Amino acid sequence: LVMDDVKASCAGQILSADEFYDYDSKYQSMSKITYPANIDKNLLKEIQKISMKLFNILNIQTFARFDFLYDYHNHILYFNEVNTMPGFTFKSMFPMLFNYDKISTKKLITHLIEGSN
Repeated sequence: LVMDDVKASCAGQILSADEFYDYDSKYQSMSKITYPANIDKNLLKEIQKISMKLFNILNIQTFARFDFLYDYHNHILYFNEVNTMPGFTFKSMFPMLFNYDKISTKKLITHLIEGSN
């Protein structure tokens, strides 16, 4: 989804192997990242729109990862945090999501180096 030259990737979903997604469940357990997230298309669009609005409101210059929590029982979306320097490791969700959307990691890194101009 694109709005005012800001692109939002598909959403990813973390399936924690433990009750809480902490350091051990991320790096030592069998937690999984799925993408695209198994969510309703309207929820995905809402997440993308909120992310792009926050990107503009916070005046972010290159890119960021926006994390949300969703209460499936009450159908409430919570904004959790923004990460203005998301990781680029083999387990990092940020490049995985854009790779899924046909934007290579090389292109993302080039954008970071060159800036948004």
